[in-house]
Parts: sequence; C-alpha cells; structure tokens
Amino acid sequence: MEDIPSISLSGTQVLGVKHATSLGGIVEDLWLSFTETISSLTWGPFLAFCKSQVLGALGGISNGHLTIIDGEDIYIFGAEEEPRALLHVRSGEFWTRVALFTDLGLAESFMSSIVDCDDVSKLIKLLILNREHLIPSLNSFTSSLLARGRLLTSYKFVGNLTNSKANIRSHYDLGDELFHAFLSPDMNYSSAIFSTVDADLIGVPEDTLEDGQMRKMKMILQKADIRPGDRVLEIGTGWGSLAILAANTIPGCKIDTVTLSSTQAAFARKRINEAGLSDSIVVHEMDYRECFLKPEWAGTFDRFISVEMIEHVGRDFLAEYWKVVDWAMKPDTGVGVVQSITLTEAQAKAYNTEGASFIRKWVSCFTILVQLTLTKSFGKIFPGGYLPTPCTLMETMNTGSSARLTVDSMVNIGPHYARTLREWKRNFVDSWAETIAPALVRKYNLTVAEQEVFRRKWIYYLVFDQEFGKSYHYIHSREEHVSSL
Repeated sequence: MEDIPSISLSGTQVLGVKHATSLGGIVEDLWLSFTETISSLTWGPFLAFCKSQVLGALGGISNGHLTIIDGEDIYIFGAEEEPRALLHVRSGEFWTRVALFTDLGLAESFMSSIVDCDDVSKLIKLLILNREHLIPSLNSFTSSLLARGRLLTSYKFVGNLTNSKANIRSHYDLGDELFHAFLSPDMNYSSAIFSTVDADLIGVPEDTLEDGQMRKMKMILQKADIRPGDRVLEIGTGWGSLAILAANTIPGCKIDTVTLSSTQAAFARKRINEAGLSDSIVVHEMDYRECFLKPEWAGTFDRFISVEMIEHVGRDFLAEYWKVVDWAMKPDTGVGVVQSITLTEAQAKAYNTEGASFIRKWVSCFTILVQLTLTKSFGKIFPGGYLPTPCTLMETMNTGSSARLTVDSMVNIGPHYARTLREWKRNFVDSWAETIAPALVRKYNLTVAEQEVFRRKWIYYLVFDQEFGKSYHYIHSREEHVSSL
C-alpha cells in the first residue's frame, strides 16, 4: 500500500473559521480525534473484518458494474452494464472508513486520496441505484453507534445565530476568486434554468450557463410579480445579481437584501455602486432574524425573494424563518418566491437519524430545488444547514406565519439543477491549476496535499449533488392576492 500523507479533512473545510460553542467544540474535537484514530486502524484482524463487511455488502450490487483493485486483488461486482466504475484502493484505511462510516467513509476516503475513482459520477449513480441493498447491509451496530456519536457532536449544524454566521462564512467567504472560477459572470450560485436541460450531454448547447441564470432570475422576478415602486425584501444576497436585475428592470422598486457573508456583502455593494444603484438597493450584513431589530420593516414589503438560502436555516429554525417573512410582508397583498433545495421524505428519514453523513458534514445543502410562490392571507389567519422536504417547508410555513401564508404554486426545476452542477464542475476542473489552486495558496497557504483534499472535496460535492439533487420553486402570497397572480 502507498504511504498516504496525514491531512486534516476538517481543516480544509473551515479554513480557519471557528465555531463559538466552546463546550460543543471541545467535545467534537475529541470525537473527531477518536474517530480519525479508529478509521486509520489497519491492524490485521480488524482490517480483515472491516474488509469482509464491505465486500459482503457490495456483493449485493445488481445494477451497474463495480471493479475494485486492492494491490494484487481484484474484486468485481454486478453485471456488465452501465454505470461502470473503477476504484483503486491506495490504503487499507479505505475498508475501515467505509465499514465504520458508510457513505461518509467513502467520501472522505476519496477526499484524502485513500481511494481513487475513474468516474465519481458513475460511482455515485451506481451506489444510488443499489442503495436499497447497500444501506441495510452496511448499517451494522458499530456504524450505527458511531453515527449516533457524530449526531451528538454535530453542534455546529445547529442554526443558532452564532453558528449560522460561522457556517455561512466557512463556505461563502472562501474567496471571490474561487467562485469566479466556476460560476458564470453573473455570479449566481444557484440552479439555472435552461432551454434544454441535457443539451450539454449531446453536443455544444445553444444556451450557456449565463443564459440559464438570466432565465432563472427573470422567472423569479416574474413569479414574484414585482411592480414599479414595490419595496422588496431579499434574504440571501449572494453576489447581488438578482437585486441588481430587479432594480435595473423594474422602475422605482427598492430592495433591502440581507446576507451573513461579509465577502459577498462587500462584493455586492461594489457591484451595486458600479451600476449606479445605491439609491435602489441596500445590503444589510446581518442574520435574517435580526430583521426584527428593524421595527420600521414590519408589514412594509410588497414582495419577498429568497434563492437557495433557506437550506442554511436549520431544522429547528424553519418556522422562525417564515415568521420573519410573514412579519415583513404587507398584510394583504404580499407575494414571495423561494427557491430551495429539499430532500424527499425517504431521504429525510436517513438524513435526520444517521448523523453527519457526507451531505450534512461536508455540504450542508442540496437535493431537490424548489421555487415556491406564496400568498399572504390576512384575517384568516426557505456549512450548518438542513435540507427540508417540501412537506416540511409547507408545514413550518403554516406554523411560522400562523397560517397567514398560503402556497400558490410549486415548480420542479430539478433537471436544470443537474445540468447547472455539470457546468460548474467543468468550470471548476478547467480552472483548478491556473486559478483556484494559486488562490488557495495565496489566501490560506495550503500545502499541495491540502490543495488536493480541497479539490477532491469540491469535485465529490458537485458530482454528488448532480446525481442526488432535484429542485423546486415555491410561490407564496397572502390569500387575498392569489386570484390576481
């Protein structure tokens, strides 16, 4: 086996961003140290046991074809059909990690170069196709027990105010150069909407990623029914693209936009100033709950927009999010559009009970994208994220707004999300050597080994979301306003 350098996986995720919950931090650090020690065990009998457990589970693969090369040993599973994936094991630690931590163990093995894969997309697709057999086979007592430990120490996934700020900054404040490298020039970090969702798979598509992002933004503004002179609240500024488009195309509208990312806030303000829109758009660097500290905002907004931000709120705070929306919107004519990534009910069950899986520990977002249009019914009375289900979104909306928000429509844009991720991955890979890696060295002084962990993590993340994800638009408004939409 090859000598794999020891690298802090968590260190390449947070890049110096600290969570303030001191006791929780100490407990998690101890747990991480313990699990890393167990995962790296290659003691003969223990390794043999872990390997037999994993091979036994993989023996049930019936869809697709998987080949694993481990030194001189070659293991073949499944039939001669697509998807076909090849794994090359570089350390026995691979078997230990997968046996103990299943999907998270596989992801972290790839991230730390313990295992190589010829096509991560096909591997994940293969595992999803066979999940009904693989999940129960690998969920042994030991892995389930360790998963509970991960869940108990996942304090940083709690969406309180302090953790929310650290979680957002550990992802969105990585640096504008990183996101510039793989996003389109408009800097939209959310699903686009294309004229043909699979055109990139069969040739050169007629519409670009930038075209798709512009189409998405125009659709959101249209669904929100923003009119000249309207006052708009946006939760989740991003780099300011949607607010700028609204101010540029809808005469007299005023936008207050809220973000927790200091990097995004600075970038958005610069773009807004350069566009001459400082009188129309105000960027507030604060948590969405801090809207309540501005009593003059109560019931003053005609429209509300939020694009792929609600995933960062956290399960226990979804109703609070909708409470803010309800409080801020005008009591009789308010309309809002929320684009969100969600889980199916079946996916949510595993996500909520199995602790820090790959998507929860390393991604904290992304699986079904939703645009929700809401109406408000007066008198009749969307790193620390949580992926809700569509049902959860609607239930918490009802609770948080005391039934004053009504769902007008929901649109599935999932296939567009898959292509968006493919476009991002292509851009990320193409820009890695010349742009992203040098930027990481300049800003964080990452070693070559740490850069490789970062690169593999992002590739796995983009591919995982591509194969696993779907998207929706939710549209909401006051009940009295539904008939006019």
